[in-house]
Amino acid sequence: MTRKTTLFLVCAFEIALILFAAIWPVAANTVPINTNNLLRLFPICELQSSLGQRCKYDFPSKTPKDFLQACCPRGQKISYSENSIEVFSADNWLYRFEISSLPSDFAQITFEDKAMNGGSYHTIAKFIAHIDDGKLSLWKYWTTRY
Repeated sequence: MTRKTTLFLVCAFEIALILFAAIWPVAANTVPINTNNLLRLFPICELQSSLGQRCKYDFPSKTPKDFLQACCPRGQKISYSENSIEVFSADNWLYRFEISSLPSDFAQITFEDKAMNGGSYHTIAKFIAHIDDGKLSLWKYWTTRY
């Protein structure tokens, strides 16, 4: 093989690799994590939270359809902003989500879980998140309990 042919093949391979990398996210149907889909996808019953007992008894063999079904069976008030959601349950619990975009369709999600009924429970956890095959995958990297 001549040097020109080798150089041509290497360049062609690199161009194909760049095109593949550019097209793959579109072909894989990646969905960004945002305030429109977070409450539907957030796997609260798979995490340690104030809702642990409710998840254990109300959903022993099935997964709740969304965060609101697990947190707020008696109702809630929801406030949305561009990158955050506040859910105030009828049982006087505050659940706050903040979303920060990261590269490659990843996001940082900060989840605050706070008793507003006179109790002392207050936890803030931070996760790296990614949607894979329609499921939200979370990796916890920081937790503070007050």
